[in-house]
Amino acid sequence: MFAEGKLIVEIEGKKTAQVNGLSVIELGDFSFGKPGWITAASYIGEKGIVNIEREVELSGPIHSKGVMILSGYVGHKYGKDTPLALSSSIAFEQSYGEVEGDSASAAELIAVLSSILEIPVR
Repeated sequence: MFAEGKLIVEIEGKKTAQVNGLSVIELGDFSFGKPGWITAASYIGEKGIVNIEREVELSGPIHSKGVMILSGYVGHKYGKDTPLALSSSIAFEQSYGEVEGDSASAAELIAVLSSILEIPVR
């Protein structure tokens, strides 16, 4: 998929609001990893964290819970003294299957914090 240009993952340098992730694909008795990008876009607004996978019904319950915890953390960290006027959308790029698990929301937290603080991630 890399050679054919169907799957794009950058493995050198640093990017702001983008991290690489590894999705586990299970086919019968076999499991393998598929790399992909996790991106975040943050801007002034009042929607909070928008989990695109959940919006299109591709987020499993553990992942959805993780994103809710992520939203609580961001609100607690940056909205303690003044109301938080932030919108941030997060997505697994090039992914069309269900997203599940805590590691997914941990990677999304890194992308969101990178987006908010404009700090590149290796």
